[in-house]
Amino acid sequence: MEKDLLIYIEEMSKKRCPLDQETIMAKALKFASKGWFYGFILKHAIRNVRIKDVSTSADVQAAQAYPAHFTKLIEDKAYHPDQVFNADESGVFWKKMPSRTYVAKAEKSASGFKAGKDRITLLFCSNASGDKLLKPLLLHRAMRPLKDKTLLNFLCTGCQTQKLGLLKTYSRDGFMNALYLKSKHISKGKGLTFRVLLVIDNAPGHLHPNVKIVFLPPNTTSLIQPLDQGIISTFKRYYIKLTFRFILDKVDTAQASSIIEAWKNFTMRECVGFIEQALNMLKKSTLNACWKPLWPDCVHSSLPANNMDSEILLLTHAVGGEGFKDFTTTDIEEMIKEPFVDDKDIAD
Repeated sequence: MEKDLLIYIEEMSKKRCPLDQETIMAKALKFASKGWFYGFILKHAIRNVRIKDVSTSADVQAAQAYPAHFTKLIEDKAYHPDQVFNADESGVFWKKMPSRTYVAKAEKSASGFKAGKDRITLLFCSNASGDKLLKPLLLHRAMRPLKDKTLLNFLCTGCQTQKLGLLKTYSRDGFMNALYLKSKHISKGKGLTFRVLLVIDNAPGHLHPNVKIVFLPPNTTSLIQPLDQGIISTFKRYYIKLTFRFILDKVDTAQASSIIEAWKNFTMRECVGFIEQALNMLKKSTLNACWKPLWPDCVHSSLPANNMDSEILLLTHAVGGEGFKDFTTTDIEEMIKEPFVDDKDIAD
C-alpha cells in the first residue's frame, strides 16, 4: 500500500497537481488516521504535501532526528515499554455541535450562556506498551462541576478559578502523584524496577525521584508525540459517536420531543460518563502503535483501520434535519479540532 502511494504522489508531483492530507488518506482507507499519515510523511521525507492542522512552524528536521536520540536513551538506561509514559493535554468543547447544524444555529441566536463554547481540558497519560491508560485530569471552569462520587472516582478532577496558576500546579501535582502510584503498582506486578520515563512537551508539577522527565524538542509534538498520533483523536471520535447515540436514543424512546430538547438534557454528568466509556474503548493496539514515530522498536501493533467516521455519519444521518442529514467528515474534523484556550479564557 505504501509503495503504491509513493508512486501516486510522485506522479501527481510530476503533473504539478497539489496534494493534501485528505487526498492521501482517501487513497489509503485501510490506514486512514492522522497518526499513520504523519508517520508516512516522516518515514519517506515527503516535502510536497500540504499537511492540515500542523503548525507551519513544526520542525520536521528535529522530528526526524530526535527518535534516534530517544532510542539511545532507552537502550542506555534499559527502560521497558511498561515504564515509559507520555502525557499531553487536549481541550474539548464538550457540548458543541458543528456550526452547520440547526442545533448550533439555534444556540447562537439565543441569549445567555453558550454551552457549545464551554470547554474542558483533559490531561491524558499512557505507556508505550499500551497496557496502561491513567485516569485523565479534568479541568473545568465551574467550581463544582461534578457531584456524583462514582464519576469523581473515575476522574482526577480540578476546577478553574481566578487563581489559575496555583490551580494548575495543584492539579498537576495530583496527576503526578497518580502517575507515581500507578506506575509503582505496574512495576511490582510485572517484576520491574520501579522507575518511570515521562515524555512531555512542557513542565509538569512536583516531580518524584523515581520519575525522569524527557522533553520533546520544540515544535515537534504534532509529528512525534505519541498521544498526538491518533490516541487523542480516536478518543474524541468515540466521544462524538456516543453523544450522537445519546441524542438518537432520547428521541427514539420519546424521552425528548426534539433534537434540541435532547441536547439540552446532555449535562456534565453525561459528558464524564462518555469520557470514561470512550477511554475504555481505546484498544491496546492503538495505544502501542502511536509510539511508532518516536520509538518504533517498541511497537508490536498496527494502527487499527478507522471505521468510526462512517459509523458517526450513519448516526448523524439517522438524526436528520439541517446539518445532520448531509453531515460529512469535515464536520467531524470541526468537532475534533483543538480549541485555542489561553489563561484569560479559562479564568473568565
